[in-house]
Amino acid sequence: MMYLLARLYPNLGPDLARLKIAGMAWTFTMIVTVAASLTLGAETSRAGGQLDIGTSAINVGQGLTFSVNPKDPPAPLAMHGYDPVAYFTAGKPTPGSSAHAVYQDGAIYWFSSAENQKLFQADPNKYVPQYGGYCAFGVAQGTKFDGDPALWTIHGGKLYLNVNPKIQGYFTKDIAGNIAQADKNWPQVRAAKPGALFAAWLAKQKQ
Repeated sequence: MMYLLARLYPNLGPDLARLKIAGMAWTFTMIVTVAASLTLGAETSRAGGQLDIGTSAINVGQGLTFSVNPKDPPAPLAMHGYDPVAYFTAGKPTPGSSAHAVYQDGAIYWFSSAENQKLFQADPNKYVPQYGGYCAFGVAQGTKFDGDPALWTIHGGKLYLNVNPKIQGYFTKDIAGNIAQADKNWPQVRAAKPGALFAAWLAKQKQ
């Protein structure tokens, strides 16, 4: 291109040199932009696949956040940012911190301390709430309600959340029976969208 301009406009002189430099800069910018786009696209694809998991099997927020490991893709926050390990160690709901953030199964979990973070990383399944953190009684009913970190129960060494105090009362009235029903429902409920499940659940209540 520059050669052709020089042949057609031999008097360009210094302007041609400046144009050549500008063209090189534009080319470099385009290369960087394309490379960044491809990288972001790959990461978005990875994160998008994880988001499909997160928004169906794990009760998460809408926005993305990050773990402390820069190699992990961004993912939505689980448990409203509460520390899942603290229920077992401190015996109470404890807010976590982004300073102790771990990526697990398409979601980000926050912890209140480095010690709790390490305990979780050593055995995640021991600490994550059952049914992806959705309301345990809701899953027993075949639907997905939010799991409130303040409304929790540990039974059989496992953590269960519920959506509100009234629903938690229903759950604790027959913990074993509700867990058995939720375990039975979860394989079908797990990948379904909450809205569709709730519509079906609501229709049953009106029958």
